Amino acid sequence: MIYLEMNHVRKSFGDLEVLKDISLKVEEGEVLSIIGPSGSGKSTLLHILAGIDRPASGKVYVDGEDIYAKSEKELAYYVSGNVLEPVNCGYLFSELVNPIFIKDGEQVKVSVSVKYLDQRTKATQISQFDLVLEKTGGNWKVVG
Repeated sequence: MIYLEMNHVRKSFGDLEVLKDISLKVEEGEVLSIIGPSGSGKSTLLHILAGIDRPASGKVYVDGEDIYAKSEKELAYYVSGNVLEPVNCGYLFSELVNPIFIKDGEQVKVSVSVKYLDQRTKATQISQFDLVLEKTGGNWKVVG
């Protein structure tokens, strides 16, 4: 069964076309690695798959559902209760590093490293997160 599908996805930043007619299908339980040189569009592709950024054109389906057919409100990021502790310092988000998504019944387990610049020390930091997502009321929510 196809769990994740992209059809003819395009994304540009000004005159620079970063994603050019990208199509892919990922079966449930399949492991996929995205590799390429710096600036080749890996992070942009992951941002589009995660709902962080919209493609200029094309379709993205997760579990058969077009995730960009929803409104901005429906795409909002939800966190259950105090599952994620607040970051009590200034930082500048840099990138997601090698996220791994595993479907487990009705939940999706995500293991991801986040690279960021600590504004106080000006040092690049990497934090590891293991999250559990669950679909609630039509939106994905971090529940653990």
